[in-house]
Amino acid sequence: MGRRRDESSIVDVMFTLFRETPWFVGPIFAALVYAFCAWFMPWYAPPLKEGFDMKGSNNGQLLLAPLSLMLSIVAPWFAGFIVLVWAAAQIYKLSDRMLIDRQHGHDDIRNLSWQEFERLLCEAFRRQGYIVEHSGSTSGDGGVDIHLQNSGQVSLVQCKHWKAWQVGVPTVRELLGVVTSEKAHWGIIVTSGTFTNEAVQFAGKNNIQLIDGQELLKLIRSVQSSQPSRQAPSSQNPSPVGISMKIACPTCGGPMTLRTAKKGTNVGSQFYGCQRFPNCKGTRPV
Repeated sequence: MGRRRDESSIVDVMFTLFRETPWFVGPIFAALVYAFCAWFMPWYAPPLKEGFDMKGSNNGQLLLAPLSLMLSIVAPWFAGFIVLVWAAAQIYKLSDRMLIDRQHGHDDIRNLSWQEFERLLCEAFRRQGYIVEHSGSTSGDGGVDIHLQNSGQVSLVQCKHWKAWQVGVPTVRELLGVVTSEKAHWGIIVTSGTFTNEAVQFAGKNNIQLIDGQELLKLIRSVQSSQPSRQAPSSQNPSPVGISMKIACPTCGGPMTLRTAKKGTNVGSQFYGCQRFPNCKGTRPV
């Protein structure tokens, strides 16, 4: 479903609903719609016919009578249409599950098309418990491809399915601008390749998470053959998707590691410290 977020049709909405909810939601929804159109409306406002007692019915019933007749006729078709959309969503859901479970290494991931790559990531995030909206364009020309929601937090994901290239800092700056304008909590860039050192340093300073080919493979393996947990990420973990986050030192731009204070007023609390300590004493809060 490659429509833009503001161009979603009723079909897109139903398709997304049935894909994100348990399988029985679709049949129940179709049954309720049919019952409302075929039984409730005709019972409340009987169709007009010869001998209809206008004095014995209120104005609301009289006004709704033609509508109830129309709804009783289209009810089976409307319910059948809902079932068809539900069936398509279930087939799509099964296809995504099979797609992620047959990934066994970097070669498998890199051989995917960019459309399959985005679907793979959607299913991986879905299995981590996120509400996933695939908002990528049909041309694969970049931008925000996936919107994630969990416990009130919104993350924007940009997919870069490049087989050989490195993702540079301009891509990180671009996503940071979108994250800021949409007031999202996180920005995430995923690639099957690698990131330049400049991209890693800039991302670490601006709360943009970078997932390269190695980290992506870890993520895929961690969710294979699992079902969505619908649990919020731990508040102890700064990463919105539960894997290591590349954080750059604010002083020297080098890599940082998670540490626990052993003395001082903040003893026992965690923080990020530069791996070049004691030559560099840069820190970041968790």
